[in-house]
Amino acid sequence: MTEKYQHFFDDNGDGVAERTVTNILFDAQGLPEGGQAFTRLMHFDNQSQRVLSRSYSPYLKKHTTNHSAFPKPYQEFVLSYAELGLKMK
Repeated sequence: MTEKYQHFFDDNGDGVAERTVTNILFDAQGLPEGGQAFTRLMHFDNQSQRVLSRSYSPYLKKHTTNHSAFPKPYQEFVLSYAELGLKMK
């Protein structure tokens, strides 16, 4: 399963959150055989300014699984650079 959490940090103690840190946890161990080698691939698309995240198993040679421990919305999703606080230079 993948879970996304956002944490807000006040770096200078003025009561205003200067930055947001997004954590993405990926745990496929609930799948058969200890996870079937599923891993998280993240593609940074600078032109569209977004991050595409997909699961992939080199063991099974496929991107998705139908196992109930790994719901479809968590297998592939998109995060915008703005949502992640990323800026192009």
